[in-house]
Amino acid sequence: MSSVSNSQQLVVLVSGGGPVGSTFALVLATMMRSHAKIYIYEGRWFVDQDDRTKWQGEGQGRIRRDQVVTLQDHVIHQMPTFIQKGLFSNLNERVWPTSRNIPIREVEDRLLALLEPFVESGQIELVPENLNERTDRLVNVTSGYTSRSLKQNHHQYERLKLSRVNLEILSNAMKTTLTLSYDILLVLFLEIRLHCFYHLSLLFRNASHYASVIDADPDENIMTLNRDLTRLQETLHSALNEKKFSFLFQGFGFALATILIRSAPRFIHISETGVTKMCRNIFAIEQTLTQIRTVGDAELMRVNRYCEFLHATRADEILAIIEEHRSEYTEHDYIYLLQLKHLGFPASESVNFNLNKYEQMIKKSFTSK
Repeated sequence: MSSVSNSQQLVVLVSGGGPVGSTFALVLATMMRSHAKIYIYEGRWFVDQDDRTKWQGEGQGRIRRDQVVTLQDHVIHQMPTFIQKGLFSNLNERVWPTSRNIPIREVEDRLLALLEPFVESGQIELVPENLNERTDRLVNVTSGYTSRSLKQNHHQYERLKLSRVNLEILSNAMKTTLTLSYDILLVLFLEIRLHCFYHLSLLFRNASHYASVIDADPDENIMTLNRDLTRLQETLHSALNEKKFSFLFQGFGFALATILIRSAPRFIHISETGVTKMCRNIFAIEQTLTQIRTVGDAELMRVNRYCEFLHATRADEILAIIEEHRSEYTEHDYIYLLQLKHLGFPASESVNFNLNKYEQMIKKSFTSK
């Protein structure tokens, strides 16, 4: 939101002093210098007895966020150097090689500290209240000078006498911020799937356990995955709008289904109890996803059916299942299923089970369809 004073200084109002608003203000202040006056409105701030603006805490009856966020290196490197140093001074915790962890409270406090030099110079003013002004002085700038948005509102810029140079600077700063937000959203999209891959890889690392398992309850690795997904859901839902949140979990069931089915060959053998345990693993994940997305997931139901196929006891039953559900799975999925079941047959039945013959039947079935 912007206007221009009589001295041709661009006035920018930023609603919200959180990580996004503060980063935007810092980048804009760095780019425009004395050509812009920036006001940041934040209702969660207060001014202490030393006339310093701080985040409200328990002393003001507010509980601050304690979540830890992960920032990817390629996103961090797009920030100005002074922001990078200010955020990660004496803090370099890494869980993955290309990312760093930082508590959200540290992000808020350190960005607020980075704003202080600009406040002292008068370029930025911190307003400890929510922005509620509604005036014709406020103009929404969304992209470059030749964009349709600017053309449609051209008369407003003429009235405000906003110079082309200042408009270009502001537009470029906003485009940089928008690009950064898209990159962060994509990183979150990938990171959620990486979390799943990590926890499920631990599950299949001990695949031999399912050959002689006695306990049919969901695997501890699955319960850890569910807790991780719930934590991610709580953190992201409070920070993102519904559209962005839905994007992060779009196709999530398909990703899980692909990992689970493609990992089936890692089982050396799986008992009847092991099959039941796997089905309960999938059901537990499905319950968590339903809480996150409020709808069931057909892809996880497909994985559940795949595991239930292992309850078949005879070769002809397996082939009948393949014929009925052929379009739901790939040729390799069915061959893995056949091989896994073959390993579980008693020695007396295994001798009479020509695995190569049935594999060729499956390949022929898919070739002729």
